[in-house]
Amino acid sequence: MAQISINLTDFKTTNLHQIFEECDKDAKELKLATCGSQIVGLIPLESILMAAEYYIQKENLLILEEEKKVKLVIERLGLSSIAKFNPKERIIEYLIKERLANEDEKYQNLSLKDFTNLVGARSSLPGGGCVSALVGALGSALSCMCALLTYGNRKFEMLDPHIRQVLPSFYNSYNELLKLVDQDAVAFNSYVAARRLSSKTPEEQIIKKEKIDKALFRCIEVPYMVMNKSNELWPFLRKLALIFNTETKSDLQVGVKCLETAIFGAYANVEINLKGNDLSNSKLSDLSADAKRILIESKKEAEEILNIIDERN
Repeated sequence: MAQISINLTDFKTTNLHQIFEECDKDAKELKLATCGSQIVGLIPLESILMAAEYYIQKENLLILEEEKKVKLVIERLGLSSIAKFNPKERIIEYLIKERLANEDEKYQNLSLKDFTNLVGARSSLPGGGCVSALVGALGSALSCMCALLTYGNRKFEMLDPHIRQVLPSFYNSYNELLKLVDQDAVAFNSYVAARRLSSKTPEEQIIKKEKIDKALFRCIEVPYMVMNKSNELWPFLRKLALIFNTETKSDLQVGVKCLETAIFGAYANVEINLKGNDLSNSKLSDLSADAKRILIESKKEAEEILNIIDERN
């Protein structure tokens, strides 16, 4: 048995999969088998995902979930052939995440029951902004589900290339909207903290006003992002509505209404936080106008897409 040891200093120039593939190529030329590989120390997540994209393209796979991409690389590079490769202990980002309590993912990591109980409790958080982001994530996730239940089905295999065009948008969107559930809460907490700052001296008054203005803008910006992220999906939903597996008809209908509701709820949050602000500020004025445009557009898009879905048998 032979072993090749390499010190990898710049994975963006030469990544894991390139080294492994070259070694495997040399082994085959010598009529030898490659047993696997081993990483000594820690590795950045980006390096693993770069390797995953290589094998996804090479083997024409459809993998969206990060967890499955990591698993693919472990299998293709034989990273557990000598000793078990535990991503939580060997990938830098996962190791840090395990050791640090992340306030940015507080609500995302709650059970459905615990989150719902918090919404129903006598507390401002999680409120309408958080729920709007979650409803948008669910709408996008349902759309993703309908696309996946159409893809890879022999009955609809001629549609696979079209499904591959829309699937990543739904998958990426619901993951980004989930993050905004917590970002909405973080923004609100920052605003509350700014309101509690001392204002006894002129200097403190200036600092307090700046902090309040900054926090309040973030309270407007986050639901506006929810609106935009949800609104971006209409073109992809329109394409999916024409070709999806009709056994998932009700699921896609619910998904469309979830996205419309998310935009409505996020708009309500934008408007209430804009109240009392100086709309002569061009940034706020433009944001307010665009939010109104998205709200109107979403009603029209949802109605038209639901009509398309309804006509499918």
